[in-house]
Amino acid sequence: MDIKIMYNESSKILARVLKSKFKQEGFNIVDSHADCVCIIGGDGTFLRALRKLNYDSIPVYIGINSGNLGYLQDVHIDKVGDMINYLNLEEIFIQKEELVYKLFLFL
Repeated sequence: MDIKIMYNESSKILARVLKSKFKQEGFNIVDSHADCVCIIGGDGTFLRALRKLNYDSIPVYIGINSGNLGYLQDVHIDKVGDMINYLNLEEIFIQKEELVYKLFLFL
C-alpha cells in the first residue's frame, strides 16, 4: 500500500517517526498518488491537505490529531501503532465519500 504523509510545521518529528513505522511494516512512502493519505495536525491542517489534493476521493484519508481537540481526525497520536496494525490487516472503516461531501458543505 502506498502512503502519503502530510503534516503541519509542529508535527515534523511525529511525521518522521510515522514514516519510519510505516516503512518497518512494509508500506511504501510516496509523495505523489497514494492509496492512503495520513494527515498529522489539527482541523486546519486536515482541511488544507484536502484542498491541496483537490478533494480527491480516491485515497483513504486518515487524520492524526497532534493537537488538543481535532474534530476531523480519527486517530490520536497515542493510537498510531493500532492504526498501522489495522491498515496492515485492512480493517479500517472507510467513510471517504461522506467525509469529502461534508467538507464541501462547510467550505
